[in-house]
Amino acid sequence: MLINRRDLVTQAGVLGFSPPLFASAADAAPHGRGMSDHLDAPDAVAARAADGAMTAMTRQGSRWSTTGLKVSVNNDREANGSGLNVALESARDDVAFLRLRWRRRIKPDARVLADTWERAYGELGWRGLSPERVLPWYFNLAQGNDVAAFGVETQPNAFCFWQCDPDGISLWIDLRNGGEPAHLSGRRLALCRVLSTQWGGHGDPYSNLRAFCARMCQRPLLPAGPIVGSNDWNYAYGRNTAAGILRDARLMVELSPPGHRPFVVIDDGWQDKQRFPDLADLAAQMRASGARPGIWIRPLRAEERVRATRLPPKRFGDAAAEEISAYDPSVPDGMNATLRSVLDARAQGFEFIKHDFTTFELFGQWGRDMGAQPGRRGWRFADATRTTAEIVLDLYRSIRSAAGSGCTILGCNTFGHLAAGIFETQRISDDTSGREWERTRRFGVNALAYRMPQHRTFFHADPDIVAITRIIPWRLTAQWLDVVARSGTALFVAPAPDAMSDEARAAVRAAFAIAVGNPAGHPVPDAISQTPETWRFTSPATTRQYEWDLPDGADPFV
Repeated sequence: MLINRRDLVTQAGVLGFSPPLFASAADAAPHGRGMSDHLDAPDAVAARAADGAMTAMTRQGSRWSTTGLKVSVNNDREANGSGLNVALESARDDVAFLRLRWRRRIKPDARVLADTWERAYGELGWRGLSPERVLPWYFNLAQGNDVAAFGVETQPNAFCFWQCDPDGISLWIDLRNGGEPAHLSGRRLALCRVLSTQWGGHGDPYSNLRAFCARMCQRPLLPAGPIVGSNDWNYAYGRNTAAGILRDARLMVELSPPGHRPFVVIDDGWQDKQRFPDLADLAAQMRASGARPGIWIRPLRAEERVRATRLPPKRFGDAAAEEISAYDPSVPDGMNATLRSVLDARAQGFEFIKHDFTTFELFGQWGRDMGAQPGRRGWRFADATRTTAEIVLDLYRSIRSAAGSGCTILGCNTFGHLAAGIFETQRISDDTSGREWERTRRFGVNALAYRMPQHRTFFHADPDIVAITRIIPWRLTAQWLDVVARSGTALFVAPAPDAMSDEARAAVRAAFAIAVGNPAGHPVPDAISQTPETWRFTSPATTRQYEWDLPDGADPFV
C-alpha cells in the first residue's frame, strides 16, 4: 500500500528539534541512532549534467561515485566544531552541479532566514518554507523556539546554495566555469566544508547566528579601527569636483572626534581631468587636512586602448543601454589589466579603495537575479580548468595583494561569502539614495537588520551611505544616521553643501562620536518585519524605536 507524506506525518509525527533535526528520518524515534548537533553524511548524492540530466551516485563508505566521478564527504572535528569536507575527483568535463541531500521531516510551518549571493536587495527576513527557493551560502531554520543553522565555510572553491522543503534539505554545489561545466578532468578539488548546528529554547537568535558566522569565517580581515567619513556619490552623483572633495575632507575632520582621521572617498566622476586635474596632489591635500584619502574604482571595465583578454560583452541595463566590456581575470593579461587601477590608486597615495561592479561585469546580472545560476549558459572564462568560484577568489586575492599593506579595501557588488577574510569591509546592501528614501528604507535598513551577524565576523559591514540632502526629509535621514552609528558598522555620510545646517552638523558630530566607540546592536529578537523598527544597542545600552515609513506608503517602482 502506498503511503503519502501526509499519511506518514500523521502516523509518525513531524520531526521538530526533539530529537534533533540532524537525526535522519529513519532515526527519528526517541533514543534512535545518529543523535548529534551536526549533519552527518548525506543520504544521497547526485550529479547534474549541463543538459539537466540527474545521475544518482552510489555510496561506498564516505565516497559516492558514478562513471568518471568520485565525491568524498568526510567528517572532521576541528576547533570550530564538526564539519563535513566535500571533495571531488573528476575524469569528466560535463558535470555542472552536485546535489547532496539529507532526508528529514520538517514541520510545514517552519520558517527560514537565508542569506543572498552578494549585496542584499531588500529580500532578507524570515519566510515560510518554499521548496524551490535558492538559499545562497547559509540559512537558519526555525521550528517553534528551536533554530538550526546550515552553511558552508567562507572562501569555498564552488558557489553553493541550499534548498529546504518538508522532506529535507539539499546542498547544491556549482561545478561550472562561467555558465558551462568546468574542465575538471584529472583534478582533485576540495569544494567546501559544510557546517551545521542547532539551538534550543529562547536564546538570542542574533547572538546565535553571529556565533555561527564566526564558525564559517575563522580568519576575518578587519580594519584597524572604526570606519567613519564621507562618500560624495549620494549627493554629487558623478558631478563631483576636486574642490568639493577638499571641502568634504575639511568638514569630516571638523566633525570627527579628536584623534580620529576620517576616510573621505572620491566616488565615480574623478575620471574627468578638467574637474580632477591631479589626483595625487588631491590625495596629498586630503591627507594634509587630516583625512584619509579614498577612491572608487571599477577595475574590470575594459578600456578600448588596452589590449587584454576580455569576457563576452554584457549589456548594462535595458536593451538600449551600452554594452560593457570586461577584462577576463582568469588569464594573466586580463588580470594585469584589471589590477592596473588598483596599482594606480595606490601610487597616487590613496589609503582606501572601494572597488565596484565586479559581479555584474563577470556575470552580466545582479545577485538578486541569479537564482540557481550565477553564471548564465553559453560562455566560459578563457581558463576553463577552474570553477567560477576559484577564479573569483583569485581576483579578490589579487586585488588585496596589489593594494598592499596600509590600504583598506571595500568590496561593493562582490560576493560576501567569497570576500570574507580577504577584504576588510564589505557592502551588504544595494545602493541607498539621497533622492529616493524608498531605496534607503528597503535596501539599507533591511540589510543592516538581517546581516548584522556578519559584522566583524566576516568583515566590517557597510550598509551604504547616509545621504544628507534637501530632498530626503531630515527626520528620516536623522534616524538612518542614528541606527547606522549605533550599529557600529561603517558610517559614510554624503554631505550636500546646501543641506549641512547647524542641526545636521551637530547630528553628524554626535553620530561619529558614537560610531568610534565600538557600539553594537540589532533589531529586537522577535522582529518579523523586513525593515524592523525596534532596535537594541550596547555602549550605551538602549532600546530605540524608529519610523521608516512615509505617510503615503512605499514606492513600488523603486
